[in-house]
Amino acid sequence: MAHIHFIACVHLDPLGRERVARALEAEQPDVVTLEKSAEDFKFIQTGQIDQSIELCIARLRKRRLDSSDERVLRDYFKLIDYATVEALKYGKVRGVPIVPVDDAREAYLQRYFSHLMHPMPGVHDMMAKNHRICSSFYSMLESFFAYNGPHFLVGEQERVDRDKEDFCSRDPVSAAMLRELASVHSGKIVHFCGGAHAMRDMQKKTLFSLLEDLRPTRSVLSRY
Repeated sequence: MAHIHFIACVHLDPLGRERVARALEAEQPDVVTLEKSAEDFKFIQTGQIDQSIELCIARLRKRRLDSSDERVLRDYFKLIDYATVEALKYGKVRGVPIVPVDDAREAYLQRYFSHLMHPMPGVHDMMAKNHRICSSFYSMLESFFAYNGPHFLVGEQERVDRDKEDFCSRDPVSAAMLRELASVHSGKIVHFCGGAHAMRDMQKKTLFSLLEDLRPTRSVLSRY
């Protein structure tokens, strides 16, 4: 049975690629898993990131995505694939499997991006503030992850409750895939995910909480 280690990321981390590269060297995983659907992963794996982005945009356009939002989302999607790009490089050099473990269904996209980005600021405006935002979010995660007691932290639970609609559809799928991978591999699985998926939840909705019986560990990307 492989051990699962979560590395919690900020999707718009301006230092993400360098940090992922250092994290992989430090952790030396036997398997790397990613918060990506198999379909999106295939596009990125074959160097077709633009096609992956257009696929997501086309799905959202069916739900009447505003044209001005399309431009912002294209820029946004180009920034969030840093973990996938670096993991693929690592896997090619080390011969380590890189496995996407996100929900393949498209239904979550509309809900996820509507609550994440509406009203949708320009990506460049977001990036201008992003060093401060990343630092603040990573510090918050560090404080949550440092606690190893039996109780649930109020602040962590409040943060989880903000994103619970997203967890309900996606994290059970990812949990089942990670559980299966852990059962057939030995050594260490490193899973890169958005920070909220690595939080504890008293209702067992988050990915980390769904797998707590396997005693996973967790850290934040900014540590590397």
